[in-house]
Amino acid sequence: MTINIALSMNYHFSADNIERAYLDHTYFDWLANDDVLCRALFPVEDDNKLRQYLATVSGLIFTGGLDLDPALWHEPKHPATTIVHQRRQNFELRLLTAAMEMQLPILGICLGMQLISVAHGGKLTQHIPDSHGQIDHGYNGNKTRHKVTLNQDSKLQTWLNTDSIEVPSAHHQGVINCGRLLPAAIADDGIIEAVELPGYPFLTAVQWHPEKEPELPLNRAIINEFIKSATLYSHP
Repeated sequence: MTINIALSMNYHFSADNIERAYLDHTYFDWLANDDVLCRALFPVEDDNKLRQYLATVSGLIFTGGLDLDPALWHEPKHPATTIVHQRRQNFELRLLTAAMEMQLPILGICLGMQLISVAHGGKLTQHIPDSHGQIDHGYNGNKTRHKVTLNQDSKLQTWLNTDSIEVPSAHHQGVINCGRLLPAAIADDGIIEAVELPGYPFLTAVQWHPEKEPELPLNRAIINEFIKSATLYSHP
């Protein structure tokens, strides 16, 4: 049986000052599977329509993007912060609430992890070099990798059956407090690189971009477990 997976879309003003929604091809290439159909979800203002849309899918992915507005955790804006389009931010906070009410399987990636963390009472550092400078997280756009330690109580550790993994890194903001979530993976400088919600059927979010390196075992494990959960949601 085929399942539908919704993906949140990036949303911004283009160079010609037109608001545009788009999705990088790496996301739907990563999900390419005979049993999966990808459905891009652009911002919807009406909550009833939003719930109608979610009723047609079996899983939801919050994708990457620019920076959250630090007003969400009561901080002034840092000079290095580039705030994501307000329409996208507001929509995705509502989207997360609606999806969780429906117990949809949820996967967060990069900005998606940060949004999920803040929505659960967490907090970000707006510019890692200012506060946690021991590890290069790739904030200058250079491709870096670093080790993260997995929480022994996490699903991520169970899926991978290891104590630590090496992940790609390209972010200048990072989760330093994940609120009510479980920190599933932590870098040596204290930046939280993966989170989960205990007791929820499937809510896992990671700071790196698994869709950009789909051949890696850890990234295959993440998508396989997500699809497995979405399949069970669709066909219990």
